[in-house]
Amino acid sequence: MRIAVIGAGVGGLACAIRLSAAGHQVEVFEAYRTPGGKLSEYRRDGFVFDLGPSLLTRPALLVDTLALGDVSIDDALIRLPTICRYFFADGTTVDYVDNSATTVSTLRSEAIADGYELDRHHRFVDRQWQLAKQFFVSRPLDLGGVANDLALHPMSLTRLEVRRTVAQYAAQEFRDPRAQQLTMRYATYSGSSPFLAPGVLTSAEGLERSEGSWYVTGGLGRIVDGLLKAASNLGVVIHLSTPIERVGQEGQSFRLSPGADVTYDKIIFNCDPRVAQRLLPGAVNRRARQAQLSTSGVVINVGKRRPPTTPLLSHHNVFFAPSYRDEYRRISAGGAGSSPTVYLCASSVTDATQAPSGGQNWFVLINVAANTQLNIEDAVASCESTLNSHNLSLYDDAAFVDIRDPAELAHRTSTPNGAIYGTSSDGYSAALVRQSNRGRIAGTYFVGGGAHPGGGIPLVLGSAEIVADLVNCDTTGPA
Repeated sequence: MRIAVIGAGVGGLACAIRLSAAGHQVEVFEAYRTPGGKLSEYRRDGFVFDLGPSLLTRPALLVDTLALGDVSIDDALIRLPTICRYFFADGTTVDYVDNSATTVSTLRSEAIADGYELDRHHRFVDRQWQLAKQFFVSRPLDLGGVANDLALHPMSLTRLEVRRTVAQYAAQEFRDPRAQQLTMRYATYSGSSPFLAPGVLTSAEGLERSEGSWYVTGGLGRIVDGLLKAASNLGVVIHLSTPIERVGQEGQSFRLSPGADVTYDKIIFNCDPRVAQRLLPGAVNRRARQAQLSTSGVVINVGKRRPPTTPLLSHHNVFFAPSYRDEYRRISAGGAGSSPTVYLCASSVTDATQAPSGGQNWFVLINVAANTQLNIEDAVASCESTLNSHNLSLYDDAAFVDIRDPAELAHRTSTPNGAIYGTSSDGYSAALVRQSNRGRIAGTYFVGGGAHPGGGIPLVLGSAEIVADLVNCDTTGPA
């Protein structure tokens, strides 16, 4: 089979590796000059920043994918002892560590939650993760499959929390607003609002508890390097700076324009479904064409000559807004929070290669609306305001401050309005609205954050496995 993959993001590269390992002839076409999609890297004056994902979970998916191309990344994987350091508006600071008993003890000592609340909550999120992994994350999703699962596993599926939003669940399970914020945080992992996203998104915490939080020595850009090497070892041909303008049908084959005078048996779209619909009208599911976009973000890369002494930063840090509700009300109106929650990744805390000696690399992110007309000055000022409330500043001891807005992300990754995660998970039926892995036109498939099961490295790698299995099944028939 001759297969074309449009887009060299993590999903497209991983899918190409799996298909080539299965014996197919695979070419990848990428419009941008560098591969990796949203997983890219910025280097300046000895500082290194991961511009996209800064966290790796479910590393076994990555290890298995690379192994198909005789590449190993095992020695570079680090399981972080501190998953995240959380800073609250009232001055409280707590560490979520890779040890549940220690984390529980910390939350109890700070009167954030009691033992009964935490025990009940942990059993809930662990169950949500196991159910999500069984029925959602590891397999294709369509209405027929959901109906079949309901018939075969009615009790299990009814335990998936889709009746309450993440915020409603948090308010009913925890008395302290700080505990509620900790729980609501997990909805934002997929670019969604905790006030609209279903409670099943708390499964992200269950995943963290089950499999930990990981880092790749040298930065997460090494993931792309590994995928490129594995693809090369398997004979995958990658064309960079090669935008595709149209996909034409010729019987049961496809032709790319512009492109060589060849046809392809299968087309795999590793791009936003809205882009794919322009390339090949009719390939995208109708419901996915109008799906709500996820949030975007303002990214601020800061090269610090010296790290702050107070407060001490961990690898991953979150500075909570006084009110998530006010923040997401402003985001839903097309802007950014006036006092937003700030995520700060300082990977040099773990990996000294990411900053010059004595320095610290800050990747700072605030959630904003997917809006390329965003007032960037106001958004940066609001971010600085939140950091100031914790005795930090973007500008103190800064060698440089590099600012990137939704328009930059939209240009670099062809993402509509700069939506980081593609489709939002807001609403109980959001999973059914997201583009399915099979396209509406026979021989077309969708991989990556814009398709099932969603955005983020583990889900994108999972989608690559799903699509490769679908292609192989459609080619040879069920095993």
